[in-house]
Amino acid sequence: MLSGMNSENMVNENIRIASEAEPGHFTKEDMEIVERIKQIIREREKVGCTGCRYCMPCPKGVDIPGNFYYYNLMYMEKKSSARFEFAQNMGMRKEPGFASQCVGCGQCEKHCPQHINIREKLKEADHDLRPLPYKIGIDAVRKIMIR
Repeated sequence: MLSGMNSENMVNENIRIASEAEPGHFTKEDMEIVERIKQIIREREKVGCTGCRYCMPCPKGVDIPGNFYYYNLMYMEKKSSARFEFAQNMGMRKEPGFASQCVGCGQCEKHCPQHINIREKLKEADHDLRPLPYKIGIDAVRKIMIR
């Protein structure tokens, strides 16, 4: 997962811009655009996970933030490309962190600052990220590639 700042130059540029910004710089139209973008994100986002990882580690090895990242990505971008990326990155790990590994212990939910119903959202994420053809494909490739 990429962050918004992945180099020292980007961090320095963001610091420079923030230090030059003044209150009231945005026009009413600018603020309307920002609000519209926020509305679109809220409409498409399936889980309000910030990736803080307070829910981790999962005793069963579920990569909770990873599953939620790809679940959200499916609805922010193209479903097929997000599923493919999920299969490549989550499915080809030596120890995968699939949502289906969740046993519903609830340990994660006790630590979530967003108060996400993680157990329920993991079920939804697994259903959407790994429909039957993807489950079969990932399992087949894992048997061949990972030993």
